[in-house]
Amino acid sequence: MNLLNVSVLEEGGELRLRLGENELSLPPEQARSVRSLGTGTVLLGIRPEDVRIGSGTSVNRLAGTVSAVESMGREELVHVLA
Repeated sequence: MNLLNVSVLEEGGELRLRLGENELSLPPEQARSVRSLGTGTVLLGIRPEDVRIGSGTSVNRLAGTVSAVESMGREELVHVLA
């Protein structure tokens, strides 16, 4: 599990998570759970198997630079700088 400190923002009734220059919108179901925490800093967990490296302009993506790739046999460990 990748754990990241993110800021919770509310704009126009929509909750968003901010990590550096990146922002992620929250689907309504997750927004309801997070809303009870209020705004401020929370810990976000992202499972490695749910991360995809690519380019594009999708709404929910984190921009970063791959700084290193370590071969772990069947898997690779990718280090990304946000």
